[in-house]
Amino acid sequence: TANLYSIVELINQNADKQDELIALLSEVLSLAKAKSKKEADNLFKKIMGKINDTTDNVDSMIKIVGWATTIYNMVLPLLP
Repeated sequence: TANLYSIVELINQNADKQDELIALLSEVLSLAKAKSKKEADNLFKKIMGKINDTTDNVDSMIKIVGWATTIYNMVLPLLP
């Protein structure tokens, strides 16, 4: 729940990049659809690259990387 508050706060504070951030968060959630560890790894690397391209301040980057890492770590043990 705390992560959700951080994400909503992040979107509200970055009005000029809201659409980009929402698309990025959608990609983070797409990690849950990965069918293998290799696919999850590839998606995670792709997302990390997009985070660097999309975010321009450290606080935003930390929040999104934390969210992506949490999802990745939750999904990885479930994959073959």
